[in-house]
Amino acid sequence: MIPMETKRNKKSTPVVSPKSLLLISGLFACFAAALVLSPCLAQPAVRLPGARAAEVAPRQRTVQIDTVSVGYLPNNARTRLSDMGYSTPRRESWMRILIQFTTQPDWMDEVRFDCYVLLRDGNRRTMLTGSVTCVNVEQGRRHLVSIFVRPNAIERYGGRVEAVAVECYYQNVVVTDYLIPRTTRKWWEEYTGVPDTMVTWFYTPFLRDGVERYEQIKIGREGF
Repeated sequence: MIPMETKRNKKSTPVVSPKSLLLISGLFACFAAALVLSPCLAQPAVRLPGARAAEVAPRQRTVQIDTVSVGYLPNNARTRLSDMGYSTPRRESWMRILIQFTTQPDWMDEVRFDCYVLLRDGNRRTMLTGSVTCVNVEQGRRHLVSIFVRPNAIERYGGRVEAVAVECYYQNVVVTDYLIPRTTRKWWEEYTGVPDTMVTWFYTPFLRDGVERYEQIKIGREGF
């Protein structure tokens, strides 16, 4: 039996059409544009003045101030010093700034709230300032903290509350704020604040409420 001879086909050279070249060049151009734009797309969001926590970059969403309310509490928790022959301010009411907030991390060592209250009496405006620092804050909602304006400060500066601002600091960075009324203007930077007009609940007649109701706070020499 004679073996049959088989023919080997010559290997053909592939031909690339002009349309294929155009498609490949377009893909390379898109890939190069993506590499150039990727750093820009990765930039964090910019926080506008007066923005709430929902508008802050995700890496900063550690604290959200839910509500801020301002009210007056009558000083009925202690014996009136006037009954004992001592002079007292004519007004016995304390102004309370009550802050409710939510935290995201499991635990936060410190969360600081700087408060600004703008009083208006005719053409005169006075800004009262104070600060309170919460410690050992667990993750959760409906945290409460408060700061008070002393009755003698209310008597001295008087007027009505025109505006309130609260800035929240975590690790020395402002992470959110709350303004009444809402505005994009940082009005508290336009005034010189009056110090020593606000105290924490530690130096008020409402000490028991502070222990039972509010978050633990840092107590310093002046009550802050």
